[in-house]
Amino acid sequence: MNTIDLEIHGMSCDACVRHVTKALKSINGVSEVTVDLPNGHARVNGMTGLQSAQLTAALDVAGYPARVAGTSVSPSDTNGPKPAAASGRRSGCCG
Repeated sequence: MNTIDLEIHGMSCDACVRHVTKALKSINGVSEVTVDLPNGHARVNGMTGLQSAQLTAALDVAGYPARVAGTSVSPSDTNGPKPAAASGRRSGCCG
């Protein structure tokens, strides 16, 4: 079993939690997703070999920029999530 903790931007309501959960569970090998809305985190359990890049890519497509919890921010990410106009989609479900 592999566990990956993610920091997720753009979640603001229960609908966001459902969208994030659905996006993460769509990844082959994910067995359990627990989303912590107040803290903007998700814990994903799945098969050994599950890659964080797969998870963050699925969340990006869903409109929720994410990174592995505890990782440093790259210089290009220091200004926070991209605005909707720059990314081509709005952030989250309520943004």
